[in-house]
Amino acid sequence: DEEISFEFCQSCMHDPLSSLQLPIDLKQDVNHFTKQNDRVNWDTVGQRYFFFVLGMDRALESGARVVVTGNTPELGNWDPYQGVELRPRGGDWVANVPRSSPDIEYKFAIVREEMITWEVGYNRNFTGAR
Repeated sequence: DEEISFEFCQSCMHDPLSSLQLPIDLKQDVNHFTKQNDRVNWDTVGQRYFFFVLGMDRALESGARVVVTGNTPELGNWDPYQGVELRPRGGDWVANVPRSSPDIEYKFAIVREEMITWEVGYNRNFTGAR
């Protein structure tokens, strides 16, 4: 499997009052993708969601999907083919995932029919109270 690298961009935060910025320290790879930010969002009725926002510096090839996968059933239990597909919105790729656990580990990946391109670096994680 190929790997991809993401770069954190602090200026790309959207709606910082309702979001928690998740820090990242990954090497820059200008030939791949640019990680803009990811957030955890709590909506106004108290239901909790993980809201992922990913910016990329190039278009996907035909048939490829951007996914987030991780250690919960909602994130596909580390199976990128079962992960949550991010959808394009305003120049970003986004996904809103119900939060069943206060703690998650996750990674972004590009999924093609017979190939997975994983994000470079350690698993991302979020630990928080319910």
